[in-house]
Amino acid sequence: TCCRCGRFCASAAIPELDHLQGGQSPLPDEAIAERLEAVRRQIVALNELNVLFGTRFGHLSEAVRFGKNNGKLNSEKTAEYTEINRKGNVAKHVGLGVPAAPQAEAGNDSPEAGQALAAAASSSPREGDPVPDSA
Repeated sequence: TCCRCGRFCASAAIPELDHLQGGQSPLPDEAIAERLEAVRRQIVALNELNVLFGTRFGHLSEAVRFGKNNGKLNSEKTAEYTEINRKGNVAKHVGLGVPAAPQAEAGNDSPEAGQALAAAASSSPREGDPVPDSA
């Protein structure tokens, strides 16, 4: 849980995003620019891997998994692309809205779900772990 609001929130899950917190309307230009750059890197990486592999994956995690499982990506490149993917997903989904507002997404409306999300977000991916992805 968060030390500020006592509930699950982005700052509890991923402290590096404190400067990007939502709750402001509109979001400051610098917060939007930083988020857009992370998503841009995610899109460029997906296109790069699709061209390299001759595939049409819709998610970077799928392309990374394919590359790893087929010996096309070594562990260093897998970790690099996994981090790009994580940062892009964080930019799209974490820290938007009013920090003290309840989680409105399906499955995220209980304290247990919030704790599970916080634990998942704070754990580092390990070799062999699936690469998390979302829209």
